[in-house]
Amino acid sequence: YDMRVSASDMLLIDRYPPFALTPPADYPVRIEVRPTPLNRLAVLFRFFLMIPAAIVQSLAVYGWWALAFVWWLITLCLGRMPRPLFEATAATLRYRMRFSAYVMMLTPAYP
Repeated sequence: YDMRVSASDMLLIDRYPPFALTPPADYPVRIEVRPTPLNRLAVLFRFFLMIPAAIVQSLAVYGWWALAFVWWLITLCLGRMPRPLFEATAATLRYRMRFSAYVMMLTPAYP
């Protein structure tokens, strides 16, 4: 649900997410996490492996929010979000989702 709200906040979609754990079929934000076994040794060292990814994630998200007002003005003046801006915003949100899934031990894939 957090990623659907974030997609709405970051102007990737033009409607507010529904108040449901499962989105309707026509909702554009989809998140798929397949259950996979975790390596016990990797889980033990996950905190140390997480530090560089956390730094990258923080820089990307805070950098996006630092420029959000400028991007909002561009979107407001043009009536749409320019494609490169949309792709950069979507990439930031995707990396944030991959990092969150890694931290919450939903996947062994390093972000």
